[in-house]
Amino acid sequence: MNASQKAILHVFDEHVFGSMRTELDWALRGEAGNLAALGLVSYTEFLGGIATGDLGRKDASGRNFCAFLPYLGPDYAQLAQKGVDIYKQVRCGLAHEYFIKGNSTIWTQASGPCGIISSADGPTYFIASVYRDHLFAGARKLRDEMLEDPDGSAIERAKKALSAVGIPIL
Repeated sequence: MNASQKAILHVFDEHVFGSMRTELDWALRGEAGNLAALGLVSYTEFLGGIATGDLGRKDASGRNFCAFLPYLGPDYAQLAQKGVDIYKQVRCGLAHEYFIKGNSTIWTQASGPCGIISSADGPTYFIASVYRDHLFAGARKLRDEMLEDPDGSAIERAKKALSAVGIPIL
């Protein structure tokens, strides 16, 4: 393992699987559903920004958020096919208005195949515990892809992204 790979592993261990997981667990145990949901969609955008290399770039938020959705699982991508814009409805709603746009409910603990259940004209249900599990499974996939990338382009994108937020990678 080279120095850049070790640095990426450290970032994921310390920030993603360390502080992000700890803070989300605190929010979920405290029944702070909106705070947990906001954290989850913010972390989705952060991880997507690592994947694209565009973390912190103006007008890249939506692209970064959507870039990580496939890592969450196929159910999230299928929402777009149903006419649900998760970025605008869920992420922007939570980030700018404190609530998911439209009729919605956030559950901190529940079960379901997907952390977001919605349709184009129906209510939206956000299951924070399920989304959290999918987020960290997706983060492991992203980390492993980066570490196994034969040409190093994924690590270069991550280095660019992380340097934009003050986390330099060798």
